[in-house]
Amino acid sequence: MDWTEIEIVGMYFVQYGLPVVALLFSIVALVCAAKSRRLQDRVSALEEKLAHAETGEKERKTGDADRANLEARIIHVSDEEYAIKIRNADGKSVLNVDFHVPPQDPKSLKRDSAVDGQYVSI
Repeated sequence: MDWTEIEIVGMYFVQYGLPVVALLFSIVALVCAAKSRRLQDRVSALEEKLAHAETGEKERKTGDADRANLEARIIHVSDEEYAIKIRNADGKSVLNVDFHVPPQDPKSLKRDSAVDGQYVSI
């Protein structure tokens, strides 16, 4: 084998072999990039869920911390009349207080169920 044959083989390798090798490397890089993109999408979705859960947990904690500890006191006024006093047991200032009393059968409210003068937690 002389140098001219080696030169011809080298030219064929450079003309046809290197582009094929480059094409194979490009295909491998494309497959790896697609796999890493899918993994990155999954990681991003998990981070978003985690951030949403942490935000919800913080809101619940601050909601519980802002909640006042209210107590109600039932006072006997006359035979058939009772009054209710509501106070804040924690001493925190409370704004925009809203409460509702569930509807009950008037017969279920007996005199024994109203403890005169005691505070009851709501």
